[in-house]
Amino acid sequence: MNSPRGRAQANTEPDRYGSPMGTQAQGSHDFTLQAVMDLKQSVGELKESVRGIQSSMQTIEQRLAKTGDKIEEGFSKFESKVGERLSKLEEKAAEVKSTLRATKWVLVVLFFIGGALLTGVGWVAKEIWDLSRPLIIEKLANTPAAPSKGAQAAPPTPAPAPPPSGKRS
Repeated sequence: MNSPRGRAQANTEPDRYGSPMGTQAQGSHDFTLQAVMDLKQSVGELKESVRGIQSSMQTIEQRLAKTGDKIEEGFSKFESKVGERLSKLEEKAAEVKSTLRATKWVLVVLFFIGGALLTGVGWVAKEIWDLSRPLIIEKLANTPAAPSKGAQAAPPTPAPAPPPSGKRS
């Protein structure tokens, strides 16, 4: 009876708490067994909780993947819309640029045409002035001055005699 169990059963004298040592050993064995069984149950519950968490994580990952796909799809749609609008704006800018270039050349041509017309009109006016100036001066010299109000008009001066039409020798 050298085994520990045999020693525990053989020693039946009470310990300092008043219970025989044999019963304490048996109670200790039951307590250890109960603790192991509780530990096993807790480990099983933990395993079940971990499986639940893993299942939740997979569900969350799937939702995140779907959300990521939707966001990516939305960004691609947005990017394509922005790209289309940008290309339209670039086309419009090219049209405006070519229109401005054409307008500039039209204005340059109109400027030169206007300058030529003004030069022509000025030349014509100068020629008219040169031709009509002697006539205007002669007419002004032959026209009597207008009388002032209340003053008597002076008699008109006689016109100069025309030159003789005969030959002089």
